[in-house]
Order: sequence, then structure tokens, then C-alpha cells
Amino acid sequence: MTANTGISTLGHYDDSDSELVTSVVESYDDRWIVTATMSLQDRKLSARDASIVDDGFGIVYDSSEWSAPEPTESGVKTHSRTAADGSVSLEYQDFAPEKGLAYDVDLPYLLDGETSVTLQTDLKQVDSGNDGIPVKAEYKHTWAAVDLPWPFKAEATAGIGPIGITMNLDSCTVLWEDEIAVEPGEIDQTT
Repeated sequence: MTANTGISTLGHYDDSDSELVTSVVESYDDRWIVTATMSLQDRKLSARDASIVDDGFGIVYDSSEWSAPEPTESGVKTHSRTAADGSVSLEYQDFAPEKGLAYDVDLPYLLDGETSVTLQTDLKQVDSGNDGIPVKAEYKHTWAAVDLPWPFKAEATAGIGPIGITMNLDSCTVLWEDEIAVEPGEIDQTT
């Protein structure tokens, strides 16, 4: 880190100012629209030399209570935007019909503005007799620790829920994670 510029390899968004909002809204015939939006705010330091290290974002559910009518990439709508220099993108990883869906989030190199990403999919409520079984959204924000001297190598796995989709990351770790479980007909957010 340079004292005058505040530039560091440890650039990241702050957990306390970032917010995960999730809703489960009825559409028709026991079909529900699940929307999860992560707003990343209040960067700490600005350079993120690990821009190649993606965050993890996903929606997970109990397969005995929910099913995915279209468990493929085409069954998911995504949206991303950033006020930071550069771009943000979502890269499809998996949609396991019995578990949920997972995406990688490629953040801008300079985290000098708010960034938000959204996932949306349709789920069908299984007629199990149980009402109010939640759907969960998860977000994992990575943090770089590069330039480690040989032979040391830090490794971390940023997996989303029980999906088994993991990102094997060299020289980084999960700095913080948010998750929120939302029952049908609710909108909730992390604070």
C-alpha cells in the first residue's frame, strides 16, 4: 500500500454498508419469482489486483419443498451495473435442479463506486403440505492476498450453499459473506 494514494492489493467492498435484498413473490399456479440483488458499497482502498478472482452469488432451496421448472441458464435472468470504472458481469456456473443456482461475479478492477448484481428465477412450490419454507440467497466477497512468497500459497473455496459449485482460488480468501432466507410472499434484506 502506498501511504499517499491509499492504493492496495487488498481493495474490497465493506460488508456493513453492502446489502443483500431477496424476495419470493407469487406469480401464478404455485409458481414463484425469486429475486436476489446484492448492492456492494463503501469500498475500502481502491485497487483490486485480484480482479480475476470472482465473487460467488447464488439462490438455494430445499428440493422437497421447491422445484425448478427450467433449471438451466435460460431459466435465470441477470442484471448488473456499476458506478465504478470498468464493468461488472455475471458468469453462469450451475443450476442443480434439486439445490439451486450459482454464478461467478466479475467485479471492476477499481472499486470506486457502487456495484449491484441481480439474479432472478422461477420456482414451483411442491405440494408437500408445508407452507412458509424459505428460499435462500447467498453472496461471498473475496479478498486478495497476492504476491505470497514461494512455497506458500493460500487457498480458499467460495462455494454457494449445498450446490457443490466451488471456486478454487489461489492466493485469496472469502472476506465476508451475506445470506438471507425469505419465506414465500416476503421481501427481506440484510442489515
